[in-house]
Amino acid sequence: QSYKGLEVTLTKRMTNHWQMLAGYTYSKNRIDDISVDLSPNFLINASGPIGGDSAVAGSSRCSGCGASNADRPNQFKLTGVYIAPWHDIIFSGNFSSQQGGPITRQISRAVGFGTNQIINLEPMGSRRLPTLNKIDVRVGKVFRFGTKTLETTADFDKDRKSTRLNSSHANISYAVFC
Repeated sequence: QSYKGLEVTLTKRMTNHWQMLAGYTYSKNRIDDISVDLSPNFLINASGPIGGDSAVAGSSRCSGCGASNADRPNQFKLTGVYIAPWHDIIFSGNFSSQQGGPITRQISRAVGFGTNQIINLEPMGSRRLPTLNKIDVRVGKVFRFGTKTLETTADFDKDRKSTRLNSSHANISYAVFC
């Protein structure tokens, strides 16, 4: 198993009522011809980007493989905050984009009584899930009542995948500070 990556981060610190952080990661997370199973079938198409299907049928082709460690070569994140100079209004937002993880077509074949084995039908990671884009926008207002403050916020989230309907969420909350 090997991981290679490059991360670039740009930061604009808080001046003139706003700040921003941008980051881009280019990486490769691969597995090459590793098998802990005794069957040579696990070595069929066993090299490629690590995907969620690298851990198969109780056996793992590598330690630490799986969906949480899937190869996502391109990732981008942008976060910003603007504090309006009037009326204590805060605007903030987040945008993130992750290239979809790799997937591999597989079949399950019986190799004995009550025993199945998963065999890759194509090279690992020859297909990818769609890119996942997320947007979160927040607007907040602070109200001051003498020594006490009340903050209200409204959050709007949007997940966008090219293979399913868009989903949106809105949350409105408040907090009282003494």
